[in-house]
Amino acid sequence: MKILLAIIIAFSMFMLWKIGIQDYDTSRETFVSKLVDKIQSNRKYNFENKDFSVAEQLCLSWVGEKEKVNCSSGRELQVENFNRTLAEDFKHYINKFSLTDNAVPKILNKKNAYLDSVDYCQEQIERLISLRNQFDESKNVNTSISSLIITLDYKIKYSKDELLLIKSQLLRKDSIDINDYQKLFNLLLYLEGYSYSSNTGDFKKLMWDISRAFDENTTLSNKVQINHFFNQTSFIFLVILPVCTFLFLGSTVSVSSNICLLLVLVSISLGLIFASNASINYGSTSAIFELNPLSNQISRQSTVVLIGHTMLLIGFYSVNLFQKLLLRIDRNIKSSCIYGISLVAISYGVISPALGSEFLKFVVVVFASIVTFRHAKESFLAKKYLQKRNTLVDFCNMFFSKKRNDKVYSAAEFISQYIIRSFLSLIIVSAVTICLSALVFGDLGGALILTLILIVLVFLLFGIKLAFVGISILSMFSLILLATNKVKERIDLMISPMYASVSDFARLIGFTHAADDDGYGIRELPWCSSEGICLPLQVLSDYMPTLILGAFGHNIGLIIFFLLCLLFLVVVSKSVYLFLLPEKKYKLVAVFVFYFATAYLIQTLLTFFGNWRIIPLSGLSVPFMSIGLSAMIFPCFIFGIFMRLNSDKDKE
Repeated sequence: MKILLAIIIAFSMFMLWKIGIQDYDTSRETFVSKLVDKIQSNRKYNFENKDFSVAEQLCLSWVGEKEKVNCSSGRELQVENFNRTLAEDFKHYINKFSLTDNAVPKILNKKNAYLDSVDYCQEQIERLISLRNQFDESKNVNTSISSLIITLDYKIKYSKDELLLIKSQLLRKDSIDINDYQKLFNLLLYLEGYSYSSNTGDFKKLMWDISRAFDENTTLSNKVQINHFFNQTSFIFLVILPVCTFLFLGSTVSVSSNICLLLVLVSISLGLIFASNASINYGSTSAIFELNPLSNQISRQSTVVLIGHTMLLIGFYSVNLFQKLLLRIDRNIKSSCIYGISLVAISYGVISPALGSEFLKFVVVVFASIVTFRHAKESFLAKKYLQKRNTLVDFCNMFFSKKRNDKVYSAAEFISQYIIRSFLSLIIVSAVTICLSALVFGDLGGALILTLILIVLVFLLFGIKLAFVGISILSMFSLILLATNKVKERIDLMISPMYASVSDFARLIGFTHAADDDGYGIRELPWCSSEGICLPLQVLSDYMPTLILGAFGHNIGLIIFFLLCLLFLVVVSKSVYLFLLPEKKYKLVAVFVFYFATAYLIQTLLTFFGNWRIIPLSGLSVPFMSIGLSAMIFPCFIFGIFMRLNSDKDKE
C-alpha cells in the first residue's frame, strides 16, 4: 500500500508540475531587463545600492531633519512626531536604534540640492525615452509590451511638461519658494518610483514602477536571472523534493497518516504553482502595473517551500528535543512568561505582522499545552470522584476571599484552587499577548484564533458552562471592536462589496463570476481583466480561497476546502488519542500538536468563510498554500511532529 502511495505522490507531483509551470522567458520582466541592459549612460548621480531616494535627500536639505518636516508640503511639523500608530512607532524606534547605518546624506544648501534634483529628473526622463525607443523596435515580440508603451508615453509626456514648468519658474526668480519645492518633490517621487506618506513620514518603493528598473538595489536583470533559475529547477521543488520527503517520513507511519502527508505535499505544491504563475503573468495587461509587483514570488516561494520541507523533517526528528524544551518551560514558568511576551512583541515589530501572528500562536499554545498537561487528569479525577466542578464562583473566590491561616481545605477545594491558579497565570500571559496583537498591531484575526483556543482549553478543564461564559465575553468584546474603523471596513466588504471603501472584494467577485463552472485552469488565470483591473496584491495570501475557486471551479474548490478541514480534524483527533494512551512517551508534545492543529482548523474556516463573505474577512492565510513563511514554517513543523508521534519509531 505504501509503495502505491509513493507512486501516486510521484505521479501527482509530476502532473502538477507539467500542468502548472510556465516558461519564465515569456514574462514582461525578462523582456524589459534585456532592453534595460542595452541602455548605457554615464550617470552624474549614482544612487544605486542606497535605501533612500533623491526626493528624500531634497526634503532633508529643505529643513534639515526629516522628523521635523512634512516632506510632501515642505512645512515644519507643529507637533513632535508624525501621526503614527503604536505599531508604526514601535517599528520606527527599532529602526532608529538599529546597528545599521541608514543616514541619508544631506546637501545643506537648498539651491544646490534643488538644482541637482532638476538635473536628476532630466537624466531620468532621457533614460525613459531611450527605453521607449527600444520598445518600438521590439513591440511585436511580446504582446504585453503594448500596454506598457502607452503607459510609458504618458509618463514621459507628463514628466517633460512638469520639468519644463519647473525650469521656467527657476529662470524667472532668484529664490526658491515652497510651491517650487512641492512640484519638484512630487516629480521626483513620480520618476523614481516612490510614494510618501504624510501620516508616517515614510518613503516606500513602488516595485511595479518602470523607474525601479534603473534604481533597484539588485538590478532587474539579476532578479530575472534568479527567477529564471528557480523556474528551470521547478521540477526539483515540485516532484523530487516531495517524493524525497515522503520517503523519509512515510515509511514508518500508517496509511492514514500517509494520506494526510499526501494532502500536505499537494497543498504546498499548489501554492508554489500559483506563485509561479503570478510571477509571470500578473499585471501583464494592466496600465497601472508597469512592472510585475509579484515577479519575485517564484524565487521567494520556492525558497519558502524548501524551508517548509526542511521543517517537516526537523519536526519529525526533533520530537525528543522539543519535549525537553517544553518541560524546561514548564519548570521555569515565570521567566518563560516574560520571554514569551517579549518574543511576540519583537516578532510583530521587527520581523513582520504575519510571522508575529504565528509566534503569538506558538507562545499561547505552549502555555495552554502545559496547563492541560499538568491539570487535565486532576480536573477529570476531581469531577469523577470528588464531584467537584469548578464554577465562576470559584474563580471569584480566588480574588475576593480572605485568606485564613486556620482554614482547612478539603481535597476538592485544594485541587480546584491549584488548577485555577495555574490557569489564571495562563490567562494573564494570553491577555497581554492578545491585546498586544489586536490593539497595538491590529492583528484581529490572530487574536480571535487564540481567544477561541483558550475557550477550547476552558471547555477541556472546566466544562461547557465556563466555556459558554468565555464565548459570551468574546461576544461582548466583539461588540466593542465593531466601533473600530478596521472592523467597519471588513463588515462593509462582507455586506456591500461593490460599494465598500476598499475595492478588493469587488474585483474578486468579478474574477469568480467570469469563471466557468470548471474554473479558468491554473495556466489560464486572468490576473487582470480586459479593462486592466487586477486582482489585489494579497491574492496569494489572504484571498487564496478565491483564487482556488477561480482556478478549479466551485466543486473542486469545495473539495479542497473539505480536505484541508479533514486533514486538521484527523491531526486533532489523533493527537487527543495519543495524549490519552497511558503508554505514550510524548504526551506534552501531543497536547501541543492538538492545540496548534485546532488553531489551524479555525484559521482555515475563518479564511474560507471570510472569502465567501459568510463572515467578515479576517486577513488570515491558508496553511501550506498561501505565500510567505508564516503559512509554511509552523504548519510544516507541527505536521512533522505529528508524523513522528504516529510513526513506529515512537514505539521504541
